[in-house]
Amino acid sequence: MSNLYVGKNYSTDEGDRMVIGGILELKEGGKLKGFPKAENLSSSATVGELISALKKAKLMTGDAFTIGIASCTPPIANTATNSAAATVTYADNVITVSVPSVADLLDCDHGEYYGTHKWLGFGVSTGLSSVAGLVFDDGTAKVTLGESDITEAQSVGLTTAGQFVLYIKAEKVLAEKGQSFTLSYPGYEDIEISMQIVETGE
Repeated sequence: MSNLYVGKNYSTDEGDRMVIGGILELKEGGKLKGFPKAENLSSSATVGELISALKKAKLMTGDAFTIGIASCTPPIANTATNSAAATVTYADNVITVSVPSVADLLDCDHGEYYGTHKWLGFGVSTGLSSVAGLVFDDGTAKVTLGESDITEAQSVGLTTAGQFVLYIKAEKVLAEKGQSFTLSYPGYEDIEISMQIVETGE
């Protein structure tokens, strides 16, 4: 029989993990480091502002995005034609774009910076009252959306608050067997959304 006794508080995983099964007592003058902190608020702050600050600091569970898909009409004719030929759905954090054939989509010139590709566009609904301040990160570029993105969404027929237009290179998404992006917003839980192209052969 072993004489080894393990107390309620102990270190494990070669010191990488401390388990507290008893009481962790912090004496006067002691400090804890590395914990998240909420921003200072004025004494006149409302309950709503306090809750928002706690969520932003991740001291409370953040709100959840309400993701949806909406059709739109991009200003570039070939992109609008490609978009009209696609069926876009969303379920379980996955956007599925169905087209008869990516090769049959039209080439679309989106300018010197974005290039010519099999572009198509659609709207993404977030459930936010405004996308200003929403961070879009696809691993290549990290962009904070602003008023220009709201104006762009409205110009292609996305008139509901909290929507933005997303353009994708269909041939690139197909070749890479999918892509993904993350949305972040103060007070909300980050969400990672995957995209896939399905060729229906119709």
